[in-house]
Amino acid sequence: MKRQLAVAMMALFLWMTVGCAQALLSASATDRQEQTIPLEQGGSLSLENVNGDVTVRAVEGHSVHLVAVKRAKALDESKAREGLSKLTVAVESSPKAISITTRYPSSPSGMLFGAGVYLAVDYTVEVPRGTKLKLSGVNGSMDVDAPGSEVACEATNGTIRVEGAAVLSATTVNGRIRFAADQVGDVSSTNGSVEGSLLGLAPGAGHVETVNGHVALAIPSKAALRIEAENVNGSIRSGLPGLAAEKHSLSGNLNGGGATLTVETVNGSIEIKSAS
Repeated sequence: MKRQLAVAMMALFLWMTVGCAQALLSASATDRQEQTIPLEQGGSLSLENVNGDVTVRAVEGHSVHLVAVKRAKALDESKAREGLSKLTVAVESSPKAISITTRYPSSPSGMLFGAGVYLAVDYTVEVPRGTKLKLSGVNGSMDVDAPGSEVACEATNGTIRVEGAAVLSATTVNGRIRFAADQVGDVSSTNGSVEGSLLGLAPGAGHVETVNGHVALAIPSKAALRIEAENVNGSIRSGLPGLAAEKHSLSGNLNGGGATLTVETVNGSIEIKSAS
């Protein structure tokens, strides 16, 4: 717990530093990079970013369509354009895998370059249905609509929304998580709520957790699994039969039981209900 709080404080400091830096920089410049890359069905895509939002959509086809909007802010336009020219989007590809990496010219954190330049890249990516996704970022939201995909998302300061994943693992420090997935691995936030729908009727073991925030889960009434839930401060309730509730815990087997779904928070309520 101490480690989680230390990470949260560092992330908050980083977010405040970036926000203050942007407020002082009045000149801006943008550039757009667009390309289409072949990818076999069932292939994988990884994307690493620092500043900026990431949007991913699954579509029919056998290629990835990438749009990267690079942004720079500085004290004057010439410095903004100089910084923008040194900000690159690197793409490595094979028929079965694509790797996209944002490369910043100076600071490893990507916050500032030289004397007062803020750099960011916003990504919009279309991928073939079933593509395995691995996304990471620091400052920015992630919005994924990829039915049937195995999805892993990691953010520091930003919200995560994932719709229709076959298997979801997601973590953020400062931000909420919303999801709909057949099953979950580890889904966690430090400062933010977690709200989701479990779609599978026989999901594997999973763990949903936050520290400061509530957890709300919708589960199919016919799903077979075991649920173990607990919190420290806040209410805990369920609308599903077969779950025994105490003051700060909830447990039981649904439809004979199965793999265990663990749900935890420290400061916040827990609600587990039947999916409509």
